[in-house]
Formats: sequence, structure tokens, C-alpha cells
Amino acid sequence: MKELCKHLKVEVYDEGQTIIQEGEYGETFYIIYTGRVTILKFKKNEITGMINMVKLLKKLYIIGSLGRINSR
Repeated sequence: MKELCKHLKVEVYDEGQTIIQEGEYGETFYIIYTGRVTILKFKKNEITGMINMVKLLKKLYIIGSLGRINSR
């Protein structure tokens, strides 16, 4: 755990700001320390272009690419 903590850095995001986009290659994983993150799924709909909330993530949830942990 100490080794992992040496590589952590704090990032702060504003409400409504995109952190990760579906299909995007990622080399980072995120631990939600405070606040919450909404996962949105964009469904292609020619008429309405609907957006659906899939999940609401809260404190201590991990998102992103966990491959970075496994490669060390």
C-alpha cells in the first residue's frame, strides 16, 4: 500500500466535468475520495439523442484503468 501511495496524486474536478469518455484509451484509475460521480450512457437516438444515467458512484469507489496497478 505504501508503494502505491507514492504514485497517487490528487485531482479535483468541477461538477459536470467529464473525467473519462467511453471508448477512450485510459492509463489512469481514479479513487473517488469525496463527492460523487455520475456514469452516463449516451444512446444514439435520431429523434431525441437521449442520455441515460447508468450509475451513481460515491466515496471510495474506483473507476478507470486498473491495468496500471497490475503492470507494476
